[in-house]
Amino acid sequence: MNEFVVNLKNIVLNALQAKASLQNGCRFCCVVKANAYGLGAVRVAHALKSVADYFAVARPEELETLRKSGIKTPILVLGHLFDDEIRRVISQRGEIQVNSVEMLKEVSRQAAEIRQIAFVHLAFDTGMHRFGFLPGQAEEVADIVSKLKNVCVKGVFSHLANAENPDSRNRQLRLFESIKPFFPGVIFHLANSCAAKLPEFQQNMVRVGIDLYVGKHPAISLRARVVRISSLSKGESCGYSNSYVAQANQKIATISIGYADGLSRRAAGKVDVVIGGEKMRVVAVCMDSAIVCVPSEVDVAVGDLVTVFGKNGKIFNNIVDFASNCDTISYEVITGVSSRVARKYLFR
Repeated sequence: MNEFVVNLKNIVLNALQAKASLQNGCRFCCVVKANAYGLGAVRVAHALKSVADYFAVARPEELETLRKSGIKTPILVLGHLFDDEIRRVISQRGEIQVNSVEMLKEVSRQAAEIRQIAFVHLAFDTGMHRFGFLPGQAEEVADIVSKLKNVCVKGVFSHLANAENPDSRNRQLRLFESIKPFFPGVIFHLANSCAAKLPEFQQNMVRVGIDLYVGKHPAISLRARVVRISSLSKGESCGYSNSYVAQANQKIATISIGYADGLSRRAAGKVDVVIGGEKMRVVAVCMDSAIVCVPSEVDVAVGDLVTVFGKNGKIFNNIVDFASNCDTISYEVITGVSSRVARKYLFR
């Protein structure tokens, strides 16, 4: 009944557009962590494998899933790894982010035990304050790495805390540049989707995520169906806790999507869905359904298509605006679409 429509062709077009703006020699890393933001990492990665120089995931199981599906492209695992997770990543030819001296030594120890080389990307904290070596540790870390026989530094990276703010991102760029002399010949990467458009941030690689999915070419739509048409008299309410009270006699429609599917309760009273080419306000959200107000002059029938976000005929319900109206960001909206919503893939 409900479906999350993923246009793989448009994801590829978004990737090609982003890659075309890069300086010569700059690698293009497609971020497909969190199951490609909920869209389906295997399908997305296979669509992008001719465009991507790298993929990035967050967990060992995400790496293993891609390798099992036949992806041979280099894959960086961005999440912190513990114990056997390190060996799993090494055995699957994954590249490991390392963010502390202790982790660096543990990776080396485990790689030595299985007689393999661990390829690592050193994470430096230039302002996000999430994890990573401090820039002032660069010389010390370089010295430690030089003595580890089972570790090969493939890259050095950091993460922008506020890429939209010039002062913030430039402050982090200066710190990141200070690290470079200590690690010659490795891949330096700092830019996310936003900063990837700026030449000085492109370095040796960019990591593009959200722009693949909500870029210039609309790639995703969340759809449901109308399941009931009814009416409210002035003063009657609908939804839990009588959350919406009709100010006049009006028509309402129940639609087949709720917060268990990914339509946040915060959407009530704040966002519109599209039915029959008309925008209609969501007024209540339940676990498995929601209620919208239907203009009296508009004909709506049970079974009609409901577009929560994405394209419906000539109307485009932009997910960025949809998320903003729900007091959140598009990342949370996309990854919040639950697994019980069927994924439908298009390539046209």
